[in-house]
Amino acid sequence: MALSLVKNFASPDRAIRLSLLELSPQYVVVEKIWPNVLTGFTDTVPIIREATVKSVLLLAPKVT
Repeated sequence: MALSLVKNFASPDRAIRLSLLELSPQYVVVEKIWPNVLTGFTDTVPIIREATVKSVLLLAPKVT
């Protein structure tokens, strides 16, 4: 499951990344996904940037 999440987070498809940001469980492997999450902060679509910021609350406890 984690490999599928990592693969999909690398997708350039905004709808996929938005869904992953909204639905990702807490056991996400941050060290593999985090670089792709960072792209959400500079996305041209406001809802993606907003979802990225919201996802940080979920991911923050796992970021070291």
